[in-house]
Amino acid sequence: MVKLSDVLTQVGVDGALPNLSTAVDKYTWIQAHFNEDIHTDREFQKRYNGYYRIRRNNEWQNHYYTLMVSLRDKETNFQNILQILFKKTGRIEASFASKMLATLNPNSPVIDSKVLIKLGLRLPYYYYSSTDRLDRTCKVFETLSTFFFGALSSNEGKLHVAAFRRRYPNIQITDTKILDFLLWKS
Repeated sequence: MVKLSDVLTQVGVDGALPNLSTAVDKYTWIQAHFNEDIHTDREFQKRYNGYYRIRRNNEWQNHYYTLMVSLRDKETNFQNILQILFKKTGRIEASFASKMLATLNPNSPVIDSKVLIKLGLRLPYYYYSSTDRLDRTCKVFETLSTFFFGALSSNEGKLHVAAFRRRYPNIQITDTKILDFLLWKS
């Protein structure tokens, strides 16, 4: 597994910080409005879809938001969300499952193609069987989570989070989301 210093330097953090305000504002709006009736709230869905780049049809979105509401006050995990989405849609939606989990639990990382590339991770190819792809996808998420935990526990990770908090002192988000922003934008 790569180290944080292999993928994020102080120069990268310093370059990313001024460019995060719009994304941070969008994210904090979503999290602030998440406890409303998101299943029928078109404004929430429009903003969530825009922020997380959801471009699926209305039926898919209905399944997605219904599931999110049903899990809002329950303990869940990536594998559970991934499997439920697969049963409802017939698709292995790793990124969207992780985005839902990160909305439900802001201490959970997001599977993002830019971040995966930086960490040398890949989602499994389509030619694997569905069961094998689900298992392999869960392993990628576990590896990503392990990276985030280790990075945030490191001195370097703590310095990067502190730099973000100095730049955005009034923003109340998790360290996981801060690292996600920095990796994504650097």
